[in-house]
Amino acid sequence: MLFALRRCFCKGSYLGISEKIFFRENTSRLCRLVDYVLSNHANKKSTPNAAAMSALQQMYRNILQKEKSLSELTQLISDVRADSPEKIDLEQQRAAELEDLIDLEEKIIEHLLFQEYRDSEDELLLEIAPGVGGTEASLFASELLQMYCQFAESKRWTVEILHIGQCEKGGIRSASVAIVGQGCLNFFQYEGGVHRVQRVPVTERYGRVHTSTATVTVLPVPRDSKTEDVNLKDIKVQTFRSSSKGGQNVNKIESAVRLTHIPSGIQVECQVERSQELNKKKAMQRLIALIHEQNKQKLQSEVDRKRKLQVGTAARSEKIRTYSFHDDRVTDHRLKKDFHRVTDIMQGISLEPILLALRQFDREDRLQIMIQMMETNEKQRQLSNALRHFSLPSFKRKRLLKAELQKHIPLWQIPPGRLFCECHAFLTLEGVGEVENASNKLGTCFTNGFWPHDSFMTALWNISAYFL
Repeated sequence: MLFALRRCFCKGSYLGISEKIFFRENTSRLCRLVDYVLSNHANKKSTPNAAAMSALQQMYRNILQKEKSLSELTQLISDVRADSPEKIDLEQQRAAELEDLIDLEEKIIEHLLFQEYRDSEDELLLEIAPGVGGTEASLFASELLQMYCQFAESKRWTVEILHIGQCEKGGIRSASVAIVGQGCLNFFQYEGGVHRVQRVPVTERYGRVHTSTATVTVLPVPRDSKTEDVNLKDIKVQTFRSSSKGGQNVNKIESAVRLTHIPSGIQVECQVERSQELNKKKAMQRLIALIHEQNKQKLQSEVDRKRKLQVGTAARSEKIRTYSFHDDRVTDHRLKKDFHRVTDIMQGISLEPILLALRQFDREDRLQIMIQMMETNEKQRQLSNALRHFSLPSFKRKRLLKAELQKHIPLWQIPPGRLFCECHAFLTLEGVGEVENASNKLGTCFTNGFWPHDSFMTALWNISAYFL
């Protein structure tokens, strides 16, 4: 995680690994990020995130205290003679403080990335269905189900089949399983999407390679299902005779259950058990998870790529991963990386390295997004504060100036402080004759790679028109 933070914070230059910490500038930047998150939640203390924000605030205070303590120790070390025995003790204390600061920063990063999650990390529902490819797609979906079940069993997690629709030739029409185990969501949450396979199907006579797909949907289970606003009056319960295995009993008794959530139109059914009550319980579990996922989709943010619909249209072009049997290769298109030994991966043996790499990639991506949001917010605030001090004739001209700046100069590319000082110097110039000189001066100042010269000159001339 520290390497990921260094890449996000330091942009290519950071302290040596022996220091084990991106100290001073980057710790300060981390504190700014925490302060930004806390300020965004300042007026939302009644939300489910209130407890997480309180814990984050306490860690924020602790890291400030550690910073102060480290600063004092550094000053004491510099004041002590090099050959003094006391200096060795002080350096050991400083090393211990640094280790504590590293642990604290790790906890803060975990809180920042996952503070909004209300899902249980130890329980999920996994749904698999064939996509494009006919019989081969149903066979591939069946193999994906087997891969995930074998991987879960290797982790000693509990796997329970909620629903499975078999095909005549050995594949599946659809399947839904519940997986329960410590931290299982941390591994499976990145598997949702379209999986593509390229191989010679067993039904192929002429040895041609076919491309088929299957869709995987991961449904996190709420920590407390009672928190979901599910009114039992909105659920329609239907019973019918099961078509699954179970002897004559399933043909005589209506043990299968179908539940329909009327407001959302979500429908689930379960017929794997011989008891109607057990089937109803499993169907209700799946229904609550689906409603929970739908509510999350309504609240999704455009900056959070993980809150989008996972399945899409199941087209071949929407794949997140390709299993190429003839090349003995699995390609994850999000990581843009190849993994070999496809047979071991399909058996769940070599699946874990892919899942761990996806988890690290997701953390770095989420952290980078948060940093970009923070920096954009800071620059917008700086621009707003700077505009308040401009000596403009009217509020209308002030608004036009701000719009013109935002139009020609992207906010995320503004060097801190420089733009505001130069624009202030330009706007305080008096006389029409000074406009061209000021434009040339500013145009020269900003030809260092941030903006094309012509674009900035255009912005300045449009701004100057309001003062003529």
